[in-house]
Amino acid sequence: MKTALETVPARSRQMYMYHDAYPYMTRYFKMVYLGAAQRADLTEPDPTAVPGIVDSLKTKEPAVIFGSEEFDSPVFAAVASQLSLPAPVLLSDETFPGSPGDARHSWAGMIVENYTRIIEALGGDAAALKAVNVDIGIEDSAVYPAG
Repeated sequence: MKTALETVPARSRQMYMYHDAYPYMTRYFKMVYLGAAQRADLTEPDPTAVPGIVDSLKTKEPAVIFGSEEFDSPVFAAVASQLSLPAPVLLSDETFPGSPGDARHSWAGMIVENYTRIIEALGGDAAALKAVNVDIGIEDSAVYPAG
């Protein structure tokens, strides 16, 4: 991640999130954490909150905001729209990439996928992340519900 982050322009190293899952990452990698939209009780932000969120972000000029695959938010999409930003880049909270049995279908695979999306969305080169081998040699024996 450090190698990939070095390819992101310094001005772009800031993150506004749907929820507060990544402040630890921004501190560790010396990025700017601009906040999170989700309320402390984990409910959807009220649509009346959009103007306040937009006003708080206008002066910070984020290049992108980050949402959640599991909690697609129309309010968050409205924030992006009002800031003339692309749709929020979706990160996963709990859904592993790939298919059961794939090495990437793991917590490590999910983190590498999320970090790859972050780096690319911020204008960096994620080649170093894409080269990470997440295969730890343990066969996936979980039983997944159909659906």
